[in-house]
Amino acid sequence: MVDDISHESLRVQLPEKGVSYQAVKTWKESNDPDFQAKKNRILSL
Repeated sequence: MVDDISHESLRVQLPEKGVSYQAVKTWKESNDPDFQAKKNRILSL
């Protein structure tokens, strides 16, 4: 059992054990009927 371990130690040890990890990505969609128009206006700024 390990009480504390650094991110760096995990980064090194996981691949040695054949384990990989990836951050979870979630995608949200708007239910706003004007979303696309608002998005385009913001992106044009």
